[in-house]
Amino acid sequence: MEDADYDIFLTLKFTSHYSSKLANDYGYRHQIYKRYWKKVNEILYGKRNTTHSLKTEQVQHFGEYNNNAHLHARVKCPSFMNVEDLCKLLNTIWKAQHYTEASSPQYNHITPIICNERVHDYMTRQQHEIDYNLSTQQAKFEITNSTKARHTKAHIRIHKAHTRIHRFITQPHINIIHQKSKEWYPLHVQQAKLNFS
Repeated sequence: MEDADYDIFLTLKFTSHYSSKLANDYGYRHQIYKRYWKKVNEILYGKRNTTHSLKTEQVQHFGEYNNNAHLHARVKCPSFMNVEDLCKLLNTIWKAQHYTEASSPQYNHITPIICNERVHDYMTRQQHEIDYNLSTQQAKFEITNSTKARHTKAHIRIHKAHTRIHRFITQPHINIIHQKSKEWYPLHVQQAKLNFS
């Protein structure tokens, strides 16, 4: 049975122009996805980090007519983050990092997982397998947010992670994107409940 240890279902879309262009360009598409996850992990774990990353399971899709490139992923939320906040952050980073190519936050559906089995079946309905070149099957690092962590390195790491996130989303041009991600989040969750409950 597939791994059920995931909290977030993510769909990353491109603008319609790039979506069809990238459907046949594996190299460039793969590079965009890799840069995105690198940025996500830099914000969560720091730029100097070389070993820590989110646990992800990713599948590339191309739509019914093979001209609509997009990515589906299941993501394990780290213990120091709220699932809802991470959903909004992931949507914000996608648009901010790849502004020209990336679709607007209203079109990327990034929501808490309601049923892992149904999400896994949906993700693998076209490709039938996970893209292990993109996925990170093991969470390489976990910060515990317990009382024992106070005044320890773990507590300092948690504080630094939240500081990096705050610094990122409060930049004026990114804050506009983040506000749009927050605005669309409840609608995405509502749609997910209809499709995956």
